[in-house]
Amino acid sequence: MAHYACAETGGATGYQGGLSLQLSRVSQCVFLSCTAPIHATISTSRLRRLNLSHGVVYLRIPDLSDAETVLLDEMHGLLSDAILAHEGSLPFDSYMELALYAPALGYYANGRRKFGESGDFITAPEASPLFSRCLAHQVAECLEKCGGAAVLEIGAGSGRMAADMLVQLELLEVLPRRYLILETSTALQKEQHALLEARVPHLLSRVEWLKRLPDPGITGVIVANELLDAMPVHRFRRSAGTWQELSVGLQDQVPVDRWGPLQR
Repeated sequence: MAHYACAETGGATGYQGGLSLQLSRVSQCVFLSCTAPIHATISTSRLRRLNLSHGVVYLRIPDLSDAETVLLDEMHGLLSDAILAHEGSLPFDSYMELALYAPALGYYANGRRKFGESGDFITAPEASPLFSRCLAHQVAECLEKCGGAAVLEIGAGSGRMAADMLVQLELLEVLPRRYLILETSTALQKEQHALLEARVPHLLSRVEWLKRLPDPGITGVIVANELLDAMPVHRFRRSAGTWQELSVGLQDQVPVDRWGPLQR
């Protein structure tokens, strides 16, 4: 199986992801996984050509508003500057972290709608409270065994899963003393706070936001939903008996793959 991402200006960069095709209106990111050769042509004026090892694919880029175009240009400038600052070869994890979390520009940090029908994608907690309520029963069992201390949710998205779980845990009479949310995006923290304040205002005092894992740790339950695909990763391959690591370079102002020695 091949895994690729086309980020920002349409250049292909490797990415270990799931079986998905995701096109963001703002960051212009395409995540594509394939098991067969790709040959596709779309008749439109806004195309990006991806040269993949399994073939070539053309994908339509959505029309952007003026504000989205400005945001795209600023992100392109940020990524280009970062690549040039690393002598033309930026480690892939650093590139991914900037694309997702750069303050005010990154996909999860720019304050634009991400979740639900008006956003870019939807997850199980957004579709129905059933997923979160079922999960809450398992969390309740664990809390009872460890004294009901805390729940730590890593990457809480819109905050809907947290709200639905708290509602169900209250019904089960197994509320945690603290509900911790580890969220690095300030924009998402604000969105989560607003949703929880509207849905469970009487439980908001139990909720605490973190920027990093608690030290020395917690006694309780750790939960996360669709988290790994939003974490910056290193990418490696074995070629001619040698380990190589992926970096991102520039070619004609387009991000491109650069495989080389291990960075660190």
